[in-house]
Amino acid sequence: MSVKLFFWNVRGLNDPDKHTPFVDWLNVQKPLFGALLETHIKDPSLSPILAKICPLWKFLSNHLSDPDGRIVLIWKDPLIVQPLSQSRQHLTCLINIPNLPPLYYTAVYASNLSEERADLWNELLRIQSTFDLESSNWVVGGDLNQILFPVEHSNPAVDFTDNLMYQAQDCFLQAGLFDLRYLGPCHTWTNNQPDSPIAKKLDRLLVNNNTLSAYPHAVASFLPQDFSDHTPCLLNLALSLPKTGTYPYKFQNYLTKHPGFAQLIIDGWIHAGSVCQTISQLCWKLKQIKSELKTINRENYSKIQERVTETHSLLQLVQVQALQDPSSTNFQAERDLHQKWNFLREIEELYFRQKSRINWLREGDLNTTYFHRICLVRSSYNAIRAFLTSSGVWITDPVEMSEHAVSHFRSVLGPVYLPPVIASSPEWFGNLLNHAVTPEQCTQMMMIPTPTEIKKMMFRLNANKAPGPDGLTSGWVSSLHQMSTLPPPSTARSLTLLGWQATLYWIWNERNKRLHQSQFRSVDSLFSIIDHQLRKKINSFRENNPRRSSEMLQLWFH
Repeated sequence: MSVKLFFWNVRGLNDPDKHTPFVDWLNVQKPLFGALLETHIKDPSLSPILAKICPLWKFLSNHLSDPDGRIVLIWKDPLIVQPLSQSRQHLTCLINIPNLPPLYYTAVYASNLSEERADLWNELLRIQSTFDLESSNWVVGGDLNQILFPVEHSNPAVDFTDNLMYQAQDCFLQAGLFDLRYLGPCHTWTNNQPDSPIAKKLDRLLVNNNTLSAYPHAVASFLPQDFSDHTPCLLNLALSLPKTGTYPYKFQNYLTKHPGFAQLIIDGWIHAGSVCQTISQLCWKLKQIKSELKTINRENYSKIQERVTETHSLLQLVQVQALQDPSSTNFQAERDLHQKWNFLREIEELYFRQKSRINWLREGDLNTTYFHRICLVRSSYNAIRAFLTSSGVWITDPVEMSEHAVSHFRSVLGPVYLPPVIASSPEWFGNLLNHAVTPEQCTQMMMIPTPTEIKKMMFRLNANKAPGPDGLTSGWVSSLHQMSTLPPPSTARSLTLLGWQATLYWIWNERNKRLHQSQFRSVDSLFSIIDHQLRKKINSFRENNPRRSSEMLQLWFH
């Protein structure tokens, strides 16, 4: 079920000329709940006017706090709205939506006076404390009559944050409220004066973290203002997002905490060939190792939140059993589960820390809840929910969005028409610049970096970010460097793996020649070929590790 809510500063709804366009707007957008601001409708006239323009809709107003009815709430079935608190500048209610979590909604119409707006900020904090909205789904929407940042004013002279902006920012920070990702113009109000035009962002839709968790696909849209000087804001709680079939791989740094990680990398590296001489060989080896990393992640850390919860529940059961029957078996089981629970909690924190991209908190402080909230906010802001075409049309259908994206990149990467290539001489490029590097600077720029410099630069990178498209983070490189100090695998095991590789290759080669070319070689001939290849392979790394090469060669002769 599509659930849409809206608020709109209509600048008076007494005028009959506004009734028809407003009714048309409701029929097109089909919201179930709305907050009408600055209606200028007196209490005796409210019921007849709404019965005319919104038949079968229920309504609620703050006429008890202001005779002008600054805020009017309207809704229709199947929603159930329960009023909770009101003042001259706000009206708070609880909205019960079938089959969806309940939602606290605060409609705001702030005063033009800064002193009264300061009272509104205090009222919002009081509402949050009174109804315990920190742990509930809370939406605040309306006309704040206050910008939060200088860029929200069209006048370039407004280039600093004043005290009034700081007051509003501080209120929303304490209340845990922030802007929901929205579509539409950055300004929501205009003065409609062509001689001295001014536009500001006075209307906002704010949510808390719980709302993002309950409604992860919610999106706000600021639509054309029509007959008002304010844009209406339409909140869609169930907007469907386009989904892709596959996602690019990214190495999770918590995999380095797995007890078998080092041995897994060593085995995968040897199976893919112990020597790597070119970039293509390195990329191929890394690609082979990715499958092993995905396996260990899927088998041990998939659905990490559920694993932490299940382990904690088992730990609590075992603790009760240990109290009822204090035996060594129960005590050992409790200790093992406690260690497992702490380990999984650490993995969970590392997972959300890497996703949140927060770098200024230390690992191990168990900031999992904070990291999870940051992930939700980033996911809400980074999701592409609509495209604005060159003709000014918004595309929100997932299939149409996919086709539009493919069409755009095809026109860029594979256009039908290729413009003719125009060659430019080096002198033409040289004339574009007035500065030329000195021979010393040129020599320094052409110098190849040393391995030490490369290692130092890699270790300075953020461990949670991947420097390349392969998805392997710099934390992966750091873990490999730490593994380089580990003792190498046994000589017999390495020789066995090399022997298997050579044997399988030449048996497969012999099979193809017999099947397709009718060429046959004897067993002694095959053994001679395998023996010759293994000797060359062992001698190939004599220069880097002569002791290991000698041990393997002696073992092969025996």
